[in-house]
Amino acid sequence: MRSSKDGKPTAVDGGPTEETQSEPEDLPDGVDRVEILREPGVKVVDREDNSQDPDTAVVINSPPATCEEWNAYYDEDNDRWVSIAEDNPDYDPESPVVVVAFLPAIEESDTNIRPVESPVQLKSLDINHYSFPPNRLKIVETPDHVDVEPVSSKGESTESGGRGSANRENTNGESQDNGEDTVKGDAEDIAEKEPQKWDLTNGFKALRDRLAESATVEVEHTQAGPVLAVEKLGTSYRIQEDGTVSGDGALRDRLDSLVEEYL
Repeated sequence: MRSSKDGKPTAVDGGPTEETQSEPEDLPDGVDRVEILREPGVKVVDREDNSQDPDTAVVINSPPATCEEWNAYYDEDNDRWVSIAEDNPDYDPESPVVVVAFLPAIEESDTNIRPVESPVQLKSLDINHYSFPPNRLKIVETPDHVDVEPVSSKGESTESGGRGSANRENTNGESQDNGEDTVKGDAEDIAEKEPQKWDLTNGFKALRDRLAESATVEVEHTQAGPVLAVEKLGTSYRIQEDGTVSGDGALRDRLDSLVEEYL
């Protein structure tokens, strides 16, 4: 799991950015910009690129890991992985991770990932990709498949009697309020936010079963896909279906070998 296919990207100082910096694309009030930034297909630019025409990048993945957990590159001199937070000490270690690829690289390559509407598998990607915390990026374009509805508007009552409206007419045309629609609206919103249950590939199932022979393994269903949460000897690891492994401990090399074998 690395931030660039061919190794370590140029190190940059990724400190907190000023909140006064506006997005090139305005978002409605109440929209969670971090959640939008984690959606595949959203176009962004680097806040710290001060050129007049910065290259546009596309969000291709949002792994279920923090900057402290997500590896940036492998340090061959010290024979260890270096996390994004280690590589950029000014990053918040608990910040989520957004993986992007720059449009020129996508357009000049033979990779078949456009249009980006779902998480792209990183292990087999043949172009450079880079990992950032959300506050390092500015949104420049939101694709049609991304829902930018304000969080506060979901489940609220509306005059049109839409989803979440507590009032409805009975058979006599009178308005009655029994709260059923509100409960239904809230349940629908919760269901929308819960990740779907993913079907595991045969290889991922086999890897899960193999790991369960000697470690505690749970399958987590995240927005980006299924993840194997592995714990052994007090150390936690996470394995994505594309073979990306996060976590740094004594068993890391062994996990990498098993991933190569089964996936």
